[in-house]
Amino acid sequence: MGDNIQLQIGREIELDSAQIRPTNACQLDCIGCWYYGKDSVGKPPSWKANSLDLDTFSILIKDLEQIGFRKLVIAGGGDPLAHPQIYEMLEMAAKRFEIRLLTNLLLCRDPNRLAQTGIKEIIVNTSAARTETFLDFHPNLKPQFSPKNDPFRKLQNLILEIKKQINVKLNFVIGKINQNEIFDILTLGSELNVAVTFKNLRDPKWGLNAEERSAVEKLLPSLKEQAHRLEIT
Repeated sequence: MGDNIQLQIGREIELDSAQIRPTNACQLDCIGCWYYGKDSVGKPPSWKANSLDLDTFSILIKDLEQIGFRKLVIAGGGDPLAHPQIYEMLEMAAKRFEIRLLTNLLLCRDPNRLAQTGIKEIIVNTSAARTETFLDFHPNLKPQFSPKNDPFRKLQNLILEIKKQINVKLNFVIGKINQNEIFDILTLGSELNVAVTFKNLRDPKWGLNAEERSAVEKLLPSLKEQAHRLEIT
């Protein structure tokens, strides 16, 4: 259970938000990922195959509700949508909590079903504003790429469909390979009509060094100005 749940304490020393990891499985090898990145030590196959069954998930969310949690983050050591019963889990949890789902979204089999689960928000791990950078950030997608099989275009189409019913945000993790796209991701957010959040990639090889971080920080005023101009947050 320790690998599948993380509790967070609210500002007023109240149990407010919990995080559940339904599965450790993931189909991508994101640059800098501690578990699946090509340069990471990774985890053994037994860990990657670890998932919560539906009955255990049901018991867990009932216990969390009784404790007093009001919000639930569905994330993962892998990607939540890799769980074969994720839609049932989301529907079950959304009846008790305000749900935020963290996902790469590419495993979404049924956008309408996902949108109808009752969850409040989806944070989509994008970390690219162009197809080329998206492939660089997810190297194992390159062998299957073709103009007719563009995963970045697929991702955008999924977002456009799902955001009709659910609040969607793009999560842009800034590293060496995408640091020149921080303004472009705002443009993409504006085109998709979704908000954008930024994080630093914490990785000694692929993350920013001190000089690069300083250069990005100097761009923050211009970044905020563009976000205001494009009317996104």
